[in-house]
Amino acid sequence: MRARWPFFSTTVDAIAVAVATADMAIAQEYVGLVEDKAAARTLFRRIALDHGRAERALCRIYGQPSLLAHQPTLARSIELRNPYVDPLSFIQVELLRRKRAFEKEGRPVPDDLRGALLLTINGVAAGLRTTG
Repeated sequence: MRARWPFFSTTVDAIAVAVATADMAIAQEYVGLVEDKAAARTLFRRIALDHGRAERALCRIYGQPSLLAHQPTLARSIELRNPYVDPLSFIQVELLRRKRAFEKEGRPVPDDLRGALLLTINGVAAGLRTTG
């Protein structure tokens, strides 16, 4: 289907990029924000398993051993951007944790915290080349 149907091929390529840019270590940090730790573990396990299944399925569709073997430039781009985007993600998780603490206490979220959080959203989106 991929070889003969351009729509399918384009869709599969878009999914491959999404799966390749998803970082399970970063995802686990965001899941750590969930207060119900049992639910968080269940959710992350499901996400991680589905991510792995999607990656394996895409490799089978492409007939190659790694997800972006047919797009080495993109693979290199992701490899180069991670050292810059990952710290922003870790900062964002901490800022979200602080924001939630203010909200839980019924206190207003300081403008500088809200502004910093928005900057991390924009920074991650720019680094990932998505809209956020």
